[in-house]
Amino acid sequence: MTNALGGAPNLETAPGNFVLWLEWDTGADVDLYVCEPGGCKAAWQGTTTSNGFFSAESVSAGESHEYYAAAETVEKGEYWVYANYYADNGATAPAQVTLKYYDPTVPGYDQQLATVATVTMSLQNPAPDAAGIESNNYSDWWKFGKVVRTEAAGTVPTPRTFEIGGTRIHFQAMPDKGKQAQMPIPDASANDVVLGMAGAK
Repeated sequence: MTNALGGAPNLETAPGNFVLWLEWDTGADVDLYVCEPGGCKAAWQGTTTSNGFFSAESVSAGESHEYYAAAETVEKGEYWVYANYYADNGATAPAQVTLKYYDPTVPGYDQQLATVATVTMSLQNPAPDAAGIESNNYSDWWKFGKVVRTEAAGTVPTPRTFEIGGTRIHFQAMPDKGKQAQMPIPDASANDVVLGMAGAK
């Protein structure tokens, strides 16, 4: 779909307002990545996009959490969610890393964050390459799943229940470790972060 002047395509939009909250129980440096339809972003970039914004980087803020808050209206598509255990930062034990999710279109939320999953992360068995990141077989990267936004902006989103692994949901959880993830890392533009090994910061 092009704009009225025949120029670049107009982006199709959908309701946003969801929140992705990543927290962990040590002082490790863990990073939240969100791959928007247009590319992958991370909190350590101090990123704000037309789709939403990240919190301050956890290490800089002295906190053990990071979050992504979607704008009221976002680009239609899939928002893939990853965590990267980047450095121990003085921690002496693996971290329990929890992703929580808020979506005002889900009945009964009452402003609460729902836990999606908790995984153990460390540098003990790092992913050797991008395929390793996707597989969920390594200790320093975890692919939680995706938020899907398909409704047209300006419409009332169809009510949903929050079902991990269900079919009519916003968030679809990935398989357990040892099972192959089903989607590759989205292509990134020159201005985006490419998910990769420790040392990318």
